Amino acid sequence: MCTPSLSLCTGAPIARRIARCGFELVACDISAQAIANFDEPNVCLLNDPVETARRVDAVIACVRMDRDLVALTCGGALFEALGREAPS
Repeated sequence: MCTPSLSLCTGAPIARRIARCGFELVACDISAQAIANFDEPNVCLLNDPVETARRVDAVIACVRMDRDLVALTCGGALFEALGREAPS
C-alpha cells in the first residue's frame, strides 16, 4: 500500500480526508504550529521532508509558491530519500 505524505499548512484538509477514510498517513510540515494544530488520530507527524520521504512510498506536496516546492526538494535529497533521481 502506498503511504502518502502531505504538508499540513496548505494540505490539512486533504490530510484530514485521507486520515478519516482510514488510510495510513505520514504528514509533514516544517511549521511546529501547523503540526500542533493537526489533531487527527493515527497520523505520523514529522517536521523533516527528507525523513518523511524515507518513510513513505509517495509524496503529495501542497505548497503555495514554486519556490516553496524547490525548497521542499532539498536540492534533490527528497528524491534520493524516495529512491529516485531528481528530475532534470
